Amino acid sequence: MVALKTSEIERFLAQGSAPIAFTLGSMVVNYTGAEAFYRDSLAAARKLGRRAILLMGDRVDPVLQEDRGGDFLACPYVPHSQLFPRAAAVVHQGGVGTLAQALRAGRPELIVPFYGDQFDNAARAARLGVGRSLHYRQYKPATVARSLEPLLTNSTYALRAGEVAAKVVAQDGAERAAELVCRFLDSGSIAAPL
Repeated sequence: MVALKTSEIERFLAQGSAPIAFTLGSMVVNYTGAEAFYRDSLAAARKLGRRAILLMGDRVDPVLQEDRGGDFLACPYVPHSQLFPRAAAVVHQGGVGTLAQALRAGRPELIVPFYGDQFDNAARAARLGVGRSLHYRQYKPATVARSLEPLLTNSTYALRAGEVAAKVVAQDGAERAAELVCRFLDSGSIAAPL
């Protein structure tokens, strides 16, 4: 896939309503079924009459390369910290890094877990009220559109996502992690290295 210039991405973002951002993060993007995820994502966005930006990594999808719809942008990568705050909603795999950026952005999320901690992360985000979860085996255009529709139209999700974002932004994660590690070491639960 040809790398896009920042000006092309900015032009796309500025030329219409906020798009839905679709990404599989850095690990799942190389999953064998990734092309279907992106085609189904675009079809779902179109079903909802929404624009889409697809972060596809280095995978080339000939079907999307042929599509000249103008209602989407497919690119290898855009920093999540720059894209997510400008998205209408974020659809992602639920990896901890992607989840952290989505929470920080304060946008409703549809999480599509594939493995590991992603299922737990998706459940926690749903309990926080910032989004919903959809198993990857159910990821079909009609199901995705039905799952996204309330995230885009029910203001409760956006309000709650904004509240959580304010808390996330206010935290110093590195400082808090160091504090917890020191507390654990001081507790004598494990032998400290010499």
